[in-house]
This record gives sequence, C-alpha cells and structure tokens, in this order.
Amino acid sequence: MAKVAASIMCADMLNVQTELERLEKTDCDLLHLDVMDGVFVDNLALGPEWMASVKKQTSLPFDIHLATEMPEKYVEMFRVFKTRNDFLSY
Repeated sequence: MAKVAASIMCADMLNVQTELERLEKTDCDLLHLDVMDGVFVDNLALGPEWMASVKKQTSLPFDIHLATEMPEKYVEMFRVFKTRNDFLSY
C-alpha cells in the first residue's frame, strides 16, 4: 500500500505549527524529515532538538532519512521518535 510522506523541509520554517496543522487535514500519512550532517551532503538540517519541538506539535508519524557520512552514529539519537521507517544513505 502506498503512503504519502510530506517533507518538512518544504515547510515555511517561520510557521511550522501552521504548516503541520494544514498537513494533518490532508491525506498525508507520514512526516518526512531529512537529517544532514554537512559532510554526506552539503546542507546541515534538522537536528534532534528541533524534531522534538515538531513532534510536540503533530500526531503525524515521523519518517526519518539520515543523509549522513556515518548514519550509524546517529541512529540511537533519533530512536526516541519511534519511527516506522528510517532511511540511511551510504
């Protein structure tokens, strides 16, 4: 069965709560979060503290993508979010 995952990176970061509320009213199944370390990919994005704030504002399950040089270094850090799907890039 196909699932729809909306990427939080596409949200208006100054209005995240409003963006989450809009998503919850759609057929979106998951909230996709890209974690980047600035090494594997050039961007730095979405640390665990920011994700914890987002989690308090939504009931959508998280879908986390670790685009990091050593994803195994970060797995435990993000386990607290009890995701259904995690994606690691090597």
